[in-house]
Amino acid sequence: MGNCIRNKLLGLAAALALACPEIWAQAPSLCLEISPEHPLLIFHCPPASTAASAANPMAYAQTVIQAWQALPEDMRPFATLQVDGRGADSAERDLWFRDLLLPLQDADVPAVLRVGGGESALHPVEKVSALLEGFSCIKGIQAVDLPFEEYGEFASDDPLAAPAAVRWLMGAIDAAAQHGRFIAIELDEIRWPRVMSNVSCRPLYAKMFEKRGCVVPVMKYRGPHTVAQTSALLGLWLEGAVVQWGVAPHSMWYADSRFIEPGVFGSLEQPPAMPPGLYRAMIVNGVMTGATVYSFSAADDLWFGARRYYWDQAIHGTLHSVIGAGLIPRRDFVLKKTRVAYQLAPSATPEDFHLNLRDIDGVLDKGFLMHGAYGMERPGQVPELILNTGRYFWIPVLSANASKDALAQFSTVVQPGVQNSPQAWTELLAKT
Repeated sequence: MGNCIRNKLLGLAAALALACPEIWAQAPSLCLEISPEHPLLIFHCPPASTAASAANPMAYAQTVIQAWQALPEDMRPFATLQVDGRGADSAERDLWFRDLLLPLQDADVPAVLRVGGGESALHPVEKVSALLEGFSCIKGIQAVDLPFEEYGEFASDDPLAAPAAVRWLMGAIDAAAQHGRFIAIELDEIRWPRVMSNVSCRPLYAKMFEKRGCVVPVMKYRGPHTVAQTSALLGLWLEGAVVQWGVAPHSMWYADSRFIEPGVFGSLEQPPAMPPGLYRAMIVNGVMTGATVYSFSAADDLWFGARRYYWDQAIHGTLHSVIGAGLIPRRDFVLKKTRVAYQLAPSATPEDFHLNLRDIDGVLDKGFLMHGAYGMERPGQVPELILNTGRYFWIPVLSANASKDALAQFSTVVQPGVQNSPQAWTELLAKT
């Protein structure tokens, strides 16, 4: 009975969100604007490579301030600088953050704190909340590469039964929302479809929906699953679970893919340099699908980095053109292009998840949707960065939790196990 009531309430909330998106976008009110007309740019600014700077938050602060002052003027209204924490435990890390943030506050540098994930420990939520309370220069917080591979045999809406990473992330979302900040959740590989189908993540989905005005899911360009990941966040946005979403271009995608040069694959001791133009392709993928947040964590590729040519030849010019020409579409415009959608099935086990991968991923499984809609040259060998054909627009991948009202926006919603070949997908899309 409890689950039934909860599902009805979630469906009612979804219907209201879809009917009145502007109401949800204003609650909670963020301390900065994120919209198609005013996208958010997040640039990673790590400590300098010298040992003295890496161990000294005041020296790090000067590095960040200098980077901000050198940022081209046309980017500043949209930009934030993402900064890292240091420390053997949460107490040391908290002191580091405070010593770092004091000079940034005085210099009026808009900062994004990485509070967990990757090589960083999960900073306690109560300490994150205190930092947000004390420093107005913090515009948002960031979590990266959290694990969601833990499955529960039985679905539960009780947050206390959720995996530790899920519980922490729910608390971080609450802290961000309470203080009018955004939280960017940046995941690579196939993690977003996993989150959207894993029954252990149902409480997280409910929390994201509840605080949807401040939650920014971000697709990181690492690994061979970027098309599936982009489709998943497109779907999460179109189903009304979030107000905005983003992409995180990264030059290491090229080395991940074993490229030596375009069309040549192999392994080298020194990772090859990605052609700068691929940064443009990564950004444009986000633009055409409505992403309003662009996160760049490869600091060496930026205006202050050792590989600045990426910034000069691709990143800066592309962002300038996108923002200046107002190229990011609104949600209603993208909806007109997406008449067919795919809904993930709930996954209580890794085997369950493969029912979804059978359609959406041609590397870990058959990828019927990928082959039928876009084509795949050599799955697992030739990585897919952009759609191979322009015959169809992106097919949004909806979460297992999407409401009936969200599904009703599409003329056809395909469930897992229905289309049993790439040809079946091609025939469906051709007549829809």
